[in-house]
Amino acid sequence: MGQTGLSNRLVEGTRSQRLRSLLAASAYLAAALLAGCDSPGPTAATRPSAPLFLLVSVDTLRADRLGLYGNPRETSKHLDAFAAESAVFDAAWTTAPWTLPAHASLLTGLYPVHHRVDTPGARLPENLPTLADSLREAGFDTRASVNSHFFNEKSGLLRGFDRTHVETESTRQFGATARGVDRVLLWLAEPRKRPLFVFLHTFDAHADYLAPAMDRGTFSQDYAGPMDGVTGQLLAVRSGEESLDAGDAAHLRDLYDESLRSIDTELGRLLAALREGDPPGNTLVVITSDHGEEFFDHGDVLHGRNHRPEAVRVPLVMRHASIPAGLRIREPVSLVDVAPTALALLGLPALPGSDGRDLSPLLSGEDHEPLGERPLFVAGDHGLQPANRLASVRRGRFALHLDLDSFEVELYDLEQDPEERAALPVEGSALAADLGRELRAHLASARAAAPARELAPHEQALLESLGYSAPRAAHPSGSEEHQVLPDEDQKDPERNEDRKARSGTEAGQFEPHRQHP
Repeated sequence: MGQTGLSNRLVEGTRSQRLRSLLAASAYLAAALLAGCDSPGPTAATRPSAPLFLLVSVDTLRADRLGLYGNPRETSKHLDAFAAESAVFDAAWTTAPWTLPAHASLLTGLYPVHHRVDTPGARLPENLPTLADSLREAGFDTRASVNSHFFNEKSGLLRGFDRTHVETESTRQFGATARGVDRVLLWLAEPRKRPLFVFLHTFDAHADYLAPAMDRGTFSQDYAGPMDGVTGQLLAVRSGEESLDAGDAAHLRDLYDESLRSIDTELGRLLAALREGDPPGNTLVVITSDHGEEFFDHGDVLHGRNHRPEAVRVPLVMRHASIPAGLRIREPVSLVDVAPTALALLGLPALPGSDGRDLSPLLSGEDHEPLGERPLFVAGDHGLQPANRLASVRRGRFALHLDLDSFEVELYDLEQDPEERAALPVEGSALAADLGRELRAHLASARAAAPARELAPHEQALLESLGYSAPRAAHPSGSEEHQVLPDEDQKDPERNEDRKARSGTEAGQFEPHRQHP
């Protein structure tokens, strides 16, 4: 498609988005008025007795590209304003650098080695309760508007929801956030006779980086190079068919930031409606993500093959009547903590067997006993690359990475080196040995995985279009435990050299700057 055709399509998309917003606002008002006429149903503005829990996950949302985490650009003015009314977790970590296992952790409070929804085709075991299960059992009306193929009835991630709407993701999409917000606004306008839990997930931050016309060009004006943020082009960078220089990488960040700006605008509509329609004392709002995104910070793009902060640090913001506005939490936390914390804030029992902790003691704004240093784990890659299996542990100020094929270990001091650019010596290090033991014990605690279903051809094609390649063959041992934690005699000494050759050796080592036509 030529540049003119693309521009016309973007303008038409923006017009359609505005029309949808207008229609949704009209429907919202009509529903509220009807609710007011249908006594004793409450109107949207006078809904004091039915609590609301809104959980928002913006897929592929890198924390440090938001203003509330230090980005000087105006990418997130609405989220920044919301954060000023809320508690912000400065060191929140995902459990896996790709969508499926990370969201399974968000919704179960379990690490991937325990829920085992860690490969495409995997299904959440029926005996593992979810956040939605618990809330529905407590009397909540549970609804989900999600934007990914991974949220299908076969994965089990939507178990416990009374009403669901699944929009399949696409690299060339933008506008799913607007459509999801429209849907949630209609749900919020309905008379509410019992508590409501809404889970909103959107894929718009994922590549392709294609913001609507109103935001495109905000940050990416002075660039004449070849990079356009299309997934196929980024995959070519991964394979070595294309190369990046520093200007190209900066341009990719510009395009991504423009997408975030548009997503923020849509979420701003939703947050404004909450302020007008739901008393703060009745509302819990949690905004987070499943993973971040790479812009050649450590020699790679996209996500899924890296446990560095750009890929596994996520935003986490919570607003509730019991939480003082403007609270900043420095203690490291994990996505597995979200479900137990939300249930505690709602006065409900914890999920049985959860790996996460109730963080509400940190949210009072008063002096509290520290939760104590604990290991936070990230396990796995995107489950499809045959030569990339990673695991990592963060405890206090230190992080340790383990390559499960080469058994290479890297240790970092997060206080002195928050971007993990200069590995510490591990030979003879008691700290590295201790963290390594914790990580191996965590991996060895893995539950047996249920047999994964075979992906249909259209599912495989979709995954490949999103940046996932052919499925990895089963580990030769045939043991479920060894598929997670191989024996040292199975290690591949060439594995690390292969990884470095594919993704670059160190952060910031770009190809020499070239002149673009």
